[in-house]
Amino acid sequence: MSNKPVFVATHPRACSTAFERVFMTRRKSLQTIHEPFGDAFYYGPERMGSRFEGDEEARAKSGFSDSTFKTILDRIDREAAEGKRVFIKDITYYLVPPEHQDARVAPSLQRVKRGVGTEEELNEAGGLGLCLQRTLSTRDSGVAMNGNGNGNVNGHASSPDHSPPKSPPFPYDTPAEPSNPTVVPREILERFHFTFLIRHPKFAVPSYYRCCIPPLVERTGFNPFMPSEAGYDELRALFDYCKETGLVGPRVCGREEANNVPYGKDSGIEICVIDADDLLDDPEGILRKYCGSIGLEFREEMLKWDNEEDHVYAKEAFEKWNGFHDDAIYSKDLKPRAHKKQPKTDEEMYAEWVEKYGEVAAKTIKQTVDDNIGTYEYLKHAPNRIVSAVQSLLSGHPTKKQPTETPTVQPVTAEWDTKISNYVPRESPKDRWRKRHILGTRTNDEGADESKTNLHSGVASGPETIFHESRIAKLSPPGQDVFKKQRKLHHVKYESMRSWVQVLTTPTADTPGTTLLLHFDNKRYLVGSLAEGTQRACVQMGARLLKVSECFITGRTEWRNTGGLIGMILTLADAASSSAAAGAEEAKKRALAKGKRLGCLENVERMQQFEEEAKRDASNKLSLFSAPNLNYTLATARRFVFRKGMPVDVHEIEEGRERVEGEEKWAPYWADENVKVWAMSILPRSEASSTASAPPASLLTGTVSPRKRSIDEVYERSEPNANGNTMVTASGLTPAERDQLTVKAVVGEMFDSSWRLDTLHETPLSQVKLPATMFVRDSSTNKLERYSGPLPGQPLKPGQSPLDPSMTVLVRKPWPGALVESLPPTKPRKEAVSYIIRNHVQRGKFHPERAVQLKVEKGFKWNQLSSGNSVQNQDGDTITPDMVLGESKEGGGLAVVDLPDLDYLGPLLARPEWREPKVMAGVGAVVWICGPGVSDDTRLRDFMSEYEHLEHIVSSPEYCPNNIALDSAAAATVRLRQVDPARYTVPIHQNETPASMPPLPKNARAAQRGQMIQLEPKIEVQDKQGVPGLDIAATESETSQEILQLAGEAQESIQAAETQHWTSSLPEDASQAEIVTLGTGSALPSKYRNVSATLLRVPGWGSMLFDAGENTLGQLKRVLPADELKEVLRELRIIWISHMHADHHLGTVGVIRAWYEEVHGARPLPAGAEPKTSFDTTNSLAVVSEPAMMSWLAEYSNVEDYGYSRIAPLNLSVATAARGTKSRLGWFVPPSVLAAQGSAQGRMETLAANAAPPSVLNLQDIQCVAVQHCHGARAVSITFPFGFKASYSGDCRPSQAFSQIGKGSTVCIHEATFDDELRGDAQAKNHSTTSEALGVAQAMGAKACVLTHFSQRYQKLPVLDHGAGGVEAGNGIAVPGDTGAAETATVEESADLEDMPEGPLEDAAASLPDQVSAGEGQQVSIPSSKHANGTLARSSSGPEAVKFRIASDMKVCVAFDYMRVRVGEIPQLEKFTPALLKLFEEEEKPEVMNVEPANGKKAGKNKKQKGQRGNN
Repeated sequence: MSNKPVFVATHPRACSTAFERVFMTRRKSLQTIHEPFGDAFYYGPERMGSRFEGDEEARAKSGFSDSTFKTILDRIDREAAEGKRVFIKDITYYLVPPEHQDARVAPSLQRVKRGVGTEEELNEAGGLGLCLQRTLSTRDSGVAMNGNGNGNVNGHASSPDHSPPKSPPFPYDTPAEPSNPTVVPREILERFHFTFLIRHPKFAVPSYYRCCIPPLVERTGFNPFMPSEAGYDELRALFDYCKETGLVGPRVCGREEANNVPYGKDSGIEICVIDADDLLDDPEGILRKYCGSIGLEFREEMLKWDNEEDHVYAKEAFEKWNGFHDDAIYSKDLKPRAHKKQPKTDEEMYAEWVEKYGEVAAKTIKQTVDDNIGTYEYLKHAPNRIVSAVQSLLSGHPTKKQPTETPTVQPVTAEWDTKISNYVPRESPKDRWRKRHILGTRTNDEGADESKTNLHSGVASGPETIFHESRIAKLSPPGQDVFKKQRKLHHVKYESMRSWVQVLTTPTADTPGTTLLLHFDNKRYLVGSLAEGTQRACVQMGARLLKVSECFITGRTEWRNTGGLIGMILTLADAASSSAAAGAEEAKKRALAKGKRLGCLENVERMQQFEEEAKRDASNKLSLFSAPNLNYTLATARRFVFRKGMPVDVHEIEEGRERVEGEEKWAPYWADENVKVWAMSILPRSEASSTASAPPASLLTGTVSPRKRSIDEVYERSEPNANGNTMVTASGLTPAERDQLTVKAVVGEMFDSSWRLDTLHETPLSQVKLPATMFVRDSSTNKLERYSGPLPGQPLKPGQSPLDPSMTVLVRKPWPGALVESLPPTKPRKEAVSYIIRNHVQRGKFHPERAVQLKVEKGFKWNQLSSGNSVQNQDGDTITPDMVLGESKEGGGLAVVDLPDLDYLGPLLARPEWREPKVMAGVGAVVWICGPGVSDDTRLRDFMSEYEHLEHIVSSPEYCPNNIALDSAAAATVRLRQVDPARYTVPIHQNETPASMPPLPKNARAAQRGQMIQLEPKIEVQDKQGVPGLDIAATESETSQEILQLAGEAQESIQAAETQHWTSSLPEDASQAEIVTLGTGSALPSKYRNVSATLLRVPGWGSMLFDAGENTLGQLKRVLPADELKEVLRELRIIWISHMHADHHLGTVGVIRAWYEEVHGARPLPAGAEPKTSFDTTNSLAVVSEPAMMSWLAEYSNVEDYGYSRIAPLNLSVATAARGTKSRLGWFVPPSVLAAQGSAQGRMETLAANAAPPSVLNLQDIQCVAVQHCHGARAVSITFPFGFKASYSGDCRPSQAFSQIGKGSTVCIHEATFDDELRGDAQAKNHSTTSEALGVAQAMGAKACVLTHFSQRYQKLPVLDHGAGGVEAGNGIAVPGDTGAAETATVEESADLEDMPEGPLEDAAASLPDQVSAGEGQQVSIPSSKHANGTLARSSSGPEAVKFRIASDMKVCVAFDYMRVRVGEIPQLEKFTPALLKLFEEEEKPEVMNVEPANGKKAGKNKKQKGQRGNN
């Protein structure tokens, strides 16, 4: 039986793509190729179709303008070479010249030679086995190149009389093969297994006509309908040729009575003609016979393809013929029709065509159908005639020709269940191609003006920056080239879509800002503040953020308004990454498959394009609109924020923006398919407010260190000039525009970089800049291993060989953000942004009586008018939509106004937009986001009265009570208070507005969380959706009596005598030290736990914070009454930041600002004063951390005066036991200052001059060590004046060095991210388990251990068994019992590039050193020193206790948010373990963050949890 490539020859609209989908399910053994020859027929230099002949641009954009019949056959040959049998479905007229012209061999196929191998071998492989070779010259073939003989096939040879070439290029000036109707030589045709698929023209022709008119024609591009493309005559010509010349037959598929007779030469290929109607009535029966005929095993699963892989594969295969195959793409199976449709008469069919397409079109369709019915009937009954002829020959009586009866034909309707209800067309590949070069440079060859100096540094002008148009376009609002028509004021939206706005947050301690979610079915928009706590509130509210692609940030760019943005972007990026990770490899496969299908595997540029497209399709994009300085704000985080595949475009709205030439006066600032947006940037009226708070210059302002790169060097790839500084300018751009584009480039690299962790660069060892991890390749195994030899500039260790300066090692270049030491300067900006957002105008009702009066034919033209298109009536007059449509309805909208203080009120109310109908038409509501004292101003109330037709929603601290916004966390705390009222209290809150506030006007109301403002179909404020305040009594009533009884027993069992002996062993007053756990979760905020922050209050000394994750200030406000919060802020002495992961420090600025306002009245340090000399232990605050943290705080102080001038930025070097060195405290010195010293000796002297003893902080000692977690991670141990010692781990693996510096600690606060059974996860992610944390605390001899930083809502509770002999966990996991047994984990490198102990950590710059490399980097498999046991994560069976045997009297407690415990009370907490275990049993496991999957499917509903609102 034949194993040749199968060629299904058909005509348009024959259900052939559905037929093809059946065989796509057999991808392991079949390589399906979808309609390849159309590339050459329509677009290539050998094209025969005239459809695109006059549109050279369309041919070029198709990507197939170079396709010939030879390149297509070459591709088929390559597909066959992969070992799969090829299955081709194609339109026959692509091979047959149109209009019944005589065929000639395609020029590229005129000479063909067979490849190596016998025919049997080639058939066995399922391939063509052809080595096609073009051998004719231009003169031989008669094909001219570019019409003028310049070498590219594109037209005819010039005739002797120099007449212009015909168009299209066919007929070719090449020989013809006798009787061959195609342009493909028989030698090639005989390599295929031909089968034929047909459909009655009265179904196929109207279907094809529909693809050639709006709306589908906008995607297909096939305009107008061409009857010559019906395809029946060409299909019959090929069928007859195959049958008569022995390419098929004489056997007939499914006719054994004819097949058993030896009659003539057998081609080995049965004659197989399938009618689509038969296929749809009995798909399994037809396909079984068909598969048997072509030699393929039929499987029932071939009739189903309802999985994502099948859909993606089909969509990629069919996308080049956009608009033709939607039904097949979104089908999921092929099943028999339940009932045959009743046949319609010709008159009924004609009437149907008239109704759908109009009289003129119906006539065209009918004529085309009539012209092709005879051919269809011939093909349908050809197998019957063959069987009849064979039977007649057997009986010796030739059959008489009988008149053909017109068969009864059933309408063909595919019974495919649609999986996707709508289809969004893709952009063209050209539109989706993104250039990776961010900025380009060129040297000014014409010579620079030596007198021209740079605006910032005064250095002579260097190379000139060339900003490509694509980059300069980023100065304009994003996406406006795509939505030009939507920005037109008269744009009408013809599809209605319900939309509404929901209030996610109002001003509370949990959520200091107001955030709105604008909801459409296809996407979401965030509007308002993105303050700290916003994403946690979104989780609580169940807001699905993965559909958010635009955020409109109101107000000024300052931390109280944008403090939650970095964390939210990281969460969105990680969610998008995790949802796309599963399909990342598949995306690459799709790109490769697409290249194969399009025959361009060898085209490197196009393959790169396909791969880029696949990556872009799998990634989310985020556009942010804001007041100036948001790009700068994000860019300051470049040292600790790095994500891939989440393009972020920040567009800053300037006050007084000039409109583009030709733009309508009141055109919206931005628009998309759903909304129009007008932006209002407001400056305050008071001059004082714009200058009073200007902070002193940042410490980072100045020239760029010659040791580091500036942003221009990093992204321009230009050479620095003589003095080590590269300053570039751009012609035609202002310095501000240049700076903005530069900072936008940094932000772009932060979230969508091409940097890879596994790319290493060869570098001479002598030129490696420390700290750095180096690798060498083992010459015997060729594997990489870490270099452990002598380091440049470092003394030799015992036994080490001398440094070989010629040795080459492999090093990693840091991610781009780490190379940018300084940004272009900025200053605080006072613009506050507000928005007016409207739906598009909705079309009016269609009036059919008007259309009849205007003589417009019913059907297609009515549909066109309803869609906003003009048509011609029967008299040839143009009828416009407004002549038959009712009055359009303005789209519903609202204004979101942000007024930080009263200075903004007057300028905002005076804006002309309020009185411009082109802007305000349809606006039905205003949301007022008011700062303190604004909402009760009489001017605002007068404005509300003037605009009484609008709904006014006021969100301000005066009218929005300090409600609980995080219901789940608060409810959990309420129940914990029932168990242990001494350690937990109800979070501070208010459910009522103060009675002293005057009532709002009658058309105004206070904003409420959950409140909805419906925009479409009509404006309506729905207060019933509001979330009520937390009902404490109702929450408490949910707690079972059994829990309360166990809690009561625990409270009664607590006796002071039991703990008195233990507390007597503590240092004096140590028992009164209080630990307040503000955030005990890990990675990202959840409904139940906030990110890391622990407050330590030490009597007689003050308070300090161990880490300050996002919204630490909000947590303080919930746990401390107002007076006590003021006291804590006044006594706050130290903020210690353990490392630069965002969940540990994004709350720092907010806390510093609150301290700054409370202690210093928000007044900066006087000009000329030095923080070092002004430092006072009674009113100063020290921030102690690594240099990167200090650099970030200093750099961000350029955006706003949050108190940086008043703090003491201190750096603490790490202690190293190997060298016998202790930590040294010192004032932070900017890296540029250190680098300017020029020598190591100079740098050491500078550091020594800035050294500070621990006594400057009123401490006895402070030590830290590097720990294994990430770059710069440290654990710290602090000894207070009276001997109380507290040690804090931050995030890390167990550390022997930490145990050593923590010797004799009173309390050890240690992370316990994972339960013991997840030890493999802890090792992989550089965290600790519960047993490991207790082991470290035990090793340092701590009197108490507080466990925190949990990945779960409820961690397993440890129960201590105080006994002799080491420590052994009851679950079999070993825990160190003494210092000698403590785990000796070395500091490893992670994805964040950790410091190595050998590096000069005390001199570590704020950004990492770049490395000198030779040539391009190479991707390698980097060895890891992590443990290899790889314990798999598994779910716990439920809350339970874990027993630990220890040899000391160490006490342990497990922390929850809002817990307040004195050190002397820690022993009491063990009493509550039974009650807590019972409480945890009644609580459900935590749910993951509520982000919507990328595929749009909603997650299954979760059971409502205790204390959880119904709005989740």
